[in-house]
Amino acid sequence: MKKMTNPMAAPHRVPVEAPDWPTVFKDPTLPTFIDVGCAKGRFLQRAATVDREVFEAAHGRHNLLGLEIYPPIVEDANLWTRTHDGAGAIGNLHFVACNANVSLAGMRVPNVRMVSVLFPDPWSRRKHAGRRVVTAQFVNTLASALVEGARVYCCSDVRPLAAEMQALWLAANPMGVPTERDLVCESKWRPVYRFVVRRL
Repeated sequence: MKKMTNPMAAPHRVPVEAPDWPTVFKDPTLPTFIDVGCAKGRFLQRAATVDREVFEAAHGRHNLLGLEIYPPIVEDANLWTRTHDGAGAIGNLHFVACNANVSLAGMRVPNVRMVSVLFPDPWSRRKHAGRRVVTAQFVNTLASALVEGARVYCCSDVRPLAAEMQALWLAANPMGVPTERDLVCESKWRPVYRFVVRRL
């Protein structure tokens, strides 16, 4: 069972060193799909093996990267990958133990086309809200790592948390550069309602 790990604890505030991407992925030029808070990695393991054809039919071939804060289950996930990879048949699956809020920017993950944040720990108590993975800082960090046309998929079985994640994503300026009107609204504390529609 995954342990609720405090991301604010000192050991998790130190950025991890980025893996050597050409070593961990057989083809580092493929687009990358990151699953933030991947837990035991079962979703990505299925996408890389038994459900590979389904995943690739829907999204194309990707390198699959799982980020998880709890090191013991990351070690198990990478061990699973090594033992199931046989003659390099998988080649596109890797897991990293890290705090995504601290380490993602420095990891320089290549060609990030898809990101998922699936059922993150809700940290329901008000005093623990700062421990949530999707924060304004995380949204900005991730936005700078995404390539044009990239997609982010978030879901939760806690409705208020899902609404908060949606609000954080929609509050981020997708253009990166504020318009004159953005600056005026910001100076007057007026809300700006944003949305992006991507053709599928």
